[in-house]
Order: sequence, then C-alpha cells, then structure tokens
Amino acid sequence: MDKIVGDIKRRVAKYRDFLLDVLGILISIPTVNPPGNSYRDAVEALEPIMKEAGLMTEIIQAPKGEGGLPENAPPRYSIIGERLIDDRPIVHLNGHFDVVPITGGWTKEPFKMLVEGDRVYGRGSADMKGLVASMLVAVRVIDDMGLDVAIQTSFVCDEETGGEAGAGYLAKRGLLKGDIGVVEGVHSPVITIANKGLIWHKVVVTGKAAHSSRPHLGLNAFRGAVRAASSLFDLEEELAKRITEMEVSDDAHSYITMNIGGVCDGGTKPNTICDRFSFTVDTRVIPEMCLSEIDKLIRERVYKALTGTHYGYNIELIQKVKTAVGLSNDRMKELVGMAFSDVVGIKPRFVLAPFFSDMRYLVSAGIPTIGIGCESGLIHGDDEWVSLEGLTEMSSVMVNIARHISKSC
Repeated sequence: MDKIVGDIKRRVAKYRDFLLDVLGILISIPTVNPPGNSYRDAVEALEPIMKEAGLMTEIIQAPKGEGGLPENAPPRYSIIGERLIDDRPIVHLNGHFDVVPITGGWTKEPFKMLVEGDRVYGRGSADMKGLVASMLVAVRVIDDMGLDVAIQTSFVCDEETGGEAGAGYLAKRGLLKGDIGVVEGVHSPVITIANKGLIWHKVVVTGKAAHSSRPHLGLNAFRGAVRAASSLFDLEEELAKRITEMEVSDDAHSYITMNIGGVCDGGTKPNTICDRFSFTVDTRVIPEMCLSEIDKLIRERVYKALTGTHYGYNIELIQKVKTAVGLSNDRMKELVGMAFSDVVGIKPRFVLAPFFSDMRYLVSAGIPTIGIGCESGLIHGDDEWVSLEGLTEMSSVMVNIARHISKSC
C-alpha cells in the first residue's frame, strides 16, 4: 500500500466516532418521503456539522409546487456546503437524506441507530444517510491533509420520489459545481457510471357496477385489467431480450425490466361487481432504448388487449427519467479507477446501475459523475443496515479521488 493511502486510511479511522455520531443524528430524524417529513430538521442538524468541517453553508427551500408537488406538501429543503479555492478543481459530493416509509417487519427501532459488530442498523443507514456521514468524514480528512482541491457538497431531499424539488431544483438554479461528482452507487468493487432510465404508468380500466348475485348486469373491470396486464407480461418477456452493451454488476441488470402491478386498486365491496380497477407499471430502461418507444409499446399493447370489448381505459404517465451517463471520459475513468483500487485493493469495474439516482441532475449541470457504495442489506425493507467498515472505506476512496484530482489539474 502506498504511504499516502495508508495515511488517508489512518486519518479516516480517527473519525469513526464522528461518522457514527453524524449517522446517529441523521437516522433519528424521520425524513420519510412520501410525504417529505422533517426536512428542515435534517438541514438544521447538518448545518453546524458542515460548518465545523470548514464548509460555507446555504439552506435552500424549493418553491411550493416545485416538481409537481401539491401546494400543501411539507416544505422542501436542501443544503449546500462549499470550500472553494480559485482555479482549483472541485470535488462535488452529493447525498440525499430522505428515506422511504417504514415497512411492517422491523425487529429494531427504525429511527434509533443500533451498532452490532460491523453492521449499523436504522432506516436510511444504507440509503443513504450512511454515505452522507461518510462524505462528511472525507471533507474533514481532505481539509486535515491540506489537499489543494475545492469542495462542494449537496445534501438534498426528495431523491426517493424523483428529486425534482431537491437536486433537480439546485441544478435548475445553476447552483451545482464540480469537476468530478460522487453520488450513491452499487456495492464495491464496482463504480457506477450510468443509471438506467425509468418510466412509470398507471393503467385504469373501467367497467360497470352491479350486484354480485347478478354479474351479467355488470362489467367486471378487474377482468379487463387482467387482460391488459397479461398483454404487458408478454411485452415484458420481449423487452427482456434487449441487452445493453454497457457492463453491469449482475446479468439481471443487463436488460429492460418491468414491474407490473406494483400498486393495484379497485372495487368497493365483495358483493359489488368491480367497476374500476387500476395497476401501475414500472419499466427500467437501458441506454440503448428511448422512453418514448417504451411508452408507445405499452399503450399499443393495452389498446390491442381491450379493443373489441366494452371496457373503458386510460393510461396515465406518472413519471419518466432519462438514462444518465455520468462518466465517459477515459482519462477520468483511469484516474478514478486508480484512486479506487489504491484503497480497496481491487481494480473496479465501471457499470450501469439498475436504479436511478441524483446522478442525472449533476450530469445536467455538466459534472462528470460516478456512484460508489459499500456492503449493505435490506434497503427499502425491514432492519436496513450498512457496513461500518464499508463506510470508512468509501471515505478513504473519496479522499483519494480528491488527491488524484488535485495532482492532475
């Protein structure tokens, strides 16, 4: 191991308690999204920690209605931190502090951090409050080492519901800066350089209500929905044959996927014929295919399935996110790969991630961006956890990236 990398690791290790203190504070704040609770509490907790790390801070509130949110939605806050140096390259560290709602099988307190061996439990520990704490450790160590590099951090809300009022709003205002950006990614030893796109639809099928004892007088919307869903299951099989040319961390991430029926709703009573039934379709799209083509295929399949029947239907486009390619420059890949392998001891693979993240907003701001991550478990599920050793390793990776960036410019 190179002496400087050894020094980075030793310095990061000294901040272990600091990392846990920050993570414990963040986990204790129930920033559940939807609806978007406690965002002000989160940024106010982060602000003094960021200032102590030598960052100038600014809390930013998105206007009401930003990103299509209802006017009565809880206020949307994010926080930017900066330590800028004239003419020096900027390392941008981005993390989100909102978390998904609590699932029903937790055996531990979701909003109270628990450390058991190498595992740190709590809602958001893995996604992604742990990495936010890791980023703040990296900022402290970069400052301690006097690395000749500028820093900007953006700790944002709303990533779990699309990010338009979080990182998206900051990008729209032109506030995001960087010569290299770091966001959440896939578990080490891979580096995410692109995210799949997504498109969400809601299919609503209508029929006619009647008493269950006389079903011939009604038209069961559920049956119509089954016909429509069946046609989309066929489409799912066809789309799975479209394989990306990009490298992936798992073969299951190499093709287009569909989640049909993630949310279903309909009917009023067991003894009433269902007159309305809806289901959602979540399609994750590889870079080689455009969202408009997916939208067209879904609409065509539902149309064919219900043409000639008496069912009515409507297809709502709920959300769409373009594929984001964060890093394509070979020189920057080499630099980031070297910084990563120095710390982890393994040459990383550069992959397409199956999910979307705030990477696309940094890319829209002209920032070459990578995603990193560490061992974790049960993300979005019960008893979510993250590896403490993994978080400290990612801190060292970020410091070493800053070191290499400072030497290269």
